[in-house]
Amino acid sequence: MLKGCQPDILLITGMLSPYAGVVEKMYKELDKEKVTILKVDKVGDVLAEAPAKVAQSLLLFCQGQGLLTSLPPPGVERRMSRAMSMEEYDKPNIRRLSLTPNSSESPPPRKL
Repeated sequence: MLKGCQPDILLITGMLSPYAGVVEKMYKELDKEKVTILKVDKVGDVLAEAPAKVAQSLLLFCQGQGLLTSLPPPGVERRMSRAMSMEEYDKPNIRRLSLTPNSSESPPPRKL
């Protein structure tokens, strides 16, 4: 099923990890076009000591693969793109549904 599958690889290690040397050796032996290495400074166990960096790096790696593209990149806030929320649209607005113009928009009646 996965024969010939060449996925991209993300290697993550802490600089103080006892396995940092093993991870670097793996990196050197793998195809550089398919592998990315992340070495986190001043950390041994990256999941316990720097979970935010791991999460951010994993998200960026996945987005680079064309996955999770609907999520905003880390550090970018989503802004409301609508002038009104869905709840505001659900509330009845008589002026919006009226077929006659607003009294403020129409000219005053003429005297004959």
